[in-house]
Amino acid sequence: PGGAMFTAPMIQDIGKDMTNLEKTTVNYWFRHTLEFFWPVYPAMYLLSSLSGIPIANVSIRLIPIFLVAFASGWLFYNGLSFPKISMLTGKEWKKMIPALVIISTGVLILVFKFEGWFALLLTTSTYASLRIKSILPALKNSLKKVDIFIVLFIVFLYKDALMTLEIGTKLAQELSSLGLNVILVAVILPIVVGMSTGITQTTVGISLPIVLGMGGANLALLTYVFSVAGVLLSPVHLCLVLTSQYFNVNFLQVLQKISLPLAITCFVGWLYLI
Repeated sequence: PGGAMFTAPMIQDIGKDMTNLEKTTVNYWFRHTLEFFWPVYPAMYLLSSLSGIPIANVSIRLIPIFLVAFASGWLFYNGLSFPKISMLTGKEWKKMIPALVIISTGVLILVFKFEGWFALLLTTSTYASLRIKSILPALKNSLKKVDIFIVLFIVFLYKDALMTLEIGTKLAQELSSLGLNVILVAVILPIVVGMSTGITQTTVGISLPIVLGMGGANLALLTYVFSVAGVLLSPVHLCLVLTSQYFNVNFLQVLQKISLPLAITCFVGWLYLI
């Protein structure tokens, strides 16, 4: 949570000609466009596990959504100007090693069709071998994240309860009586839950089992896209809260700035995934 704070100081340094609102918006938006498809996000694995769709297939299918999100954001925030590209020095390449580890994980999953857990194990083990002194502190920090495993356990219990007790079917009947079909539920529910929680994996964990219980197996990816959208609009999303404080801007202004690119992304997602 709050991962956008990692890049905020970088944006502060390189965006000297930008206003604080522009820095916050660019940092927030482009930090999260990857969440639409990159196969290292926890919510992606949850989506894959709940829907039964292999993680590589999920990611590849969602690449167009990422491209639309990135392109629309670039057009709105940078116009038709493009950055100057220069070759990295040896020292700069060394600083890029952590990023290369993340990129190589995605490549192993998408190109070589590795299982997600094995790709992560391989890349993290390789990186750990290069930084042996950091292994113990990293393990200690990992143990502090035990709450994530608890959340995942509860999510799968929740899914099984919905299926076994036919809660999804009963809920579907209730929602249908309100005039809502499964497509609308796959759109509205994740937006509401996402805005309420500000956490993508929680939103997917709550919304997707209900959509699946209503017979919306073909809407799993649509549910995910609108889960990300709901989280991006959440006033309790830590990335938004922390970076808005960092740049000293009103988070409502940031939400206003991302509204058009997000609307375009969601509209294309609707057309593409229905």
